[in-house]
Amino acid sequence: MVLCYYLNMDQENIKKIIANNMLVFRKRSGLTQAELAEKINYSDKAVSKWERGDGIPDVLVLCEMAEIFGVTLNDMVSENAPRKVPPMRATRVVITCLS
Repeated sequence: MVLCYYLNMDQENIKKIIANNMLVFRKRSGLTQAELAEKINYSDKAVSKWERGDGIPDVLVLCEMAEIFGVTLNDMVSENAPRKVPPMRATRVVITCLS
């Protein structure tokens, strides 16, 4: 299925897809590279490298990021990942209500 499709794709294309999805999902989650890096116990330089497509995180890190972003692992590696906006964080709602 999906795995077979990716085995036939060249590595550079896979890097670009994952890089783009990471960037979109991170920004939609309202996280900086440094904040994401802290959550996954990596450096912001590693996150930057992955988002540039100069490398890819291992599958366990991709799974962890998918959980943080509220998407599936398939969404993280799919060329046709859904671009829906995740629900607003509860803390933002509380802050908005308080202000």
